[in-house]
Amino acid sequence: MKKMGVRFCLSCPVESVEDSPVGAKVVCRSTNGEVQAFEAEKVLVAVGRGPNTASLGLDTGMIGHSKGNILVNDKMETSLPGVYAVGDCVKGYSQLAHTASAIGIEYTVGKFPMAGNGKALILNGGEGVVKILADKNNRVLGMHIIGPRATDLIAEGALSIEAGLSVDTLIATIHSYPTVTEAMREAALSIQHRAIHIVNR
Repeated sequence: MKKMGVRFCLSCPVESVEDSPVGAKVVCRSTNGEVQAFEAEKVLVAVGRGPNTASLGLDTGMIGHSKGNILVNDKMETSLPGVYAVGDCVKGYSQLAHTASAIGIEYTVGKFPMAGNGKALILNGGEGVVKILADKNNRVLGMHIIGPRATDLIAEGALSIEAGLSVDTLIATIHSYPTVTEAMREAALSIQHRAIHIVNR
């Protein structure tokens, strides 16, 4: 592959992808801290993710799927009325951030690790994260939640998207202490670099 001009950079997580005169500039940092940058006409995202749905009992036939990928309509509703699915387990839909980029939506991201939430630490040791995407007008575009009580928390995300709520509305909403719901507000605050229990970057 080297003879063909192909260069592999292993253990080198991508930090950013930026516009450049060539097309795109990819900045990554190796495990020893060395920063590297590459420019190319096109960037291919191929992370090899697959649906982690084996434990959901999809083979019972209640929810339609194709090889573990859950089938949904344009409202993200499954074949079982009232049950919705989003994310990488859904067939035919890209990851939220990549979809937003592909259709030209400017967005910002707020992340809050469950390790910064006291209740989550009690429930499962603080594993997981809340991630919120917002457009340039501060309107909530999408949300990822991994961790304790995620199936309860996502209702707030679904309401925010359906009602076109702003990040400021999420921040102004009372999230009682001590609960995992505080992570939702912290993720919203993170978009504005104002999160309380993590270092803002």
